[in-house]
Amino acid sequence: MKKLMMILCGAFAAFVLNGCFGGAPQAMRYYTVVLPEGKAVVEKPFAYRLFVKTATIDPAYRRNNIVYRESPYDFMFYNNSSWATRPEHLIEQSVAQRFEQSGIFQHVESALTAKPDFEFSIHVVALEEVIKPEGKFAHLTVQMGMRKPNGDSDLWAKRFDGSKEFADGDMRAFATIVSELLDGFTQEAVEEVLKVVETL
Repeated sequence: MKKLMMILCGAFAAFVLNGCFGGAPQAMRYYTVVLPEGKAVVEKPFAYRLFVKTATIDPAYRRNNIVYRESPYDFMFYNNSSWATRPEHLIEQSVAQRFEQSGIFQHVESALTAKPDFEFSIHVVALEEVIKPEGKFAHLTVQMGMRKPNGDSDLWAKRFDGSKEFADGDMRAFATIVSELLDGFTQEAVEEVLKVVETL
């Protein structure tokens, strides 16, 4: 009888530890950045090759789990909400694709196959959910720049920063807003880079 009671107690403890009273563990959800298809902004590409360098990101954001902040002094990660791959890679792929769709350059590539005429850099300064008394906001800050290989200074550079509220608790809406912010940044970059290339 004593042995039976020990077995039952052990089973009960396992039952509690497995979260049976609190419901099943929350499944991991993965999110990505998706931009709408861009339009060509020139009738004929310029005979240049653009190399989109591997994007970098501030060390605090260098992980897949989505970051959230409740104040300027804390920094936390969701356990069950993650980017499908490293966020700087998602942004790099989206920006490279947008420039390819723009038709400005004859070649746009993220892996070198020939010496490029221009190098395009992307640095993600911040990518996070910010929780404020008035609601939850998606916040994205990105630095972009273009220069000639081994150039001493940028031909073009700009820091983009934006935030927008999204529905409380809806991480798909968060990823959608991040995509919308990046879409606006990238479209502006395309327009300004075109002006630079036209003067060369």
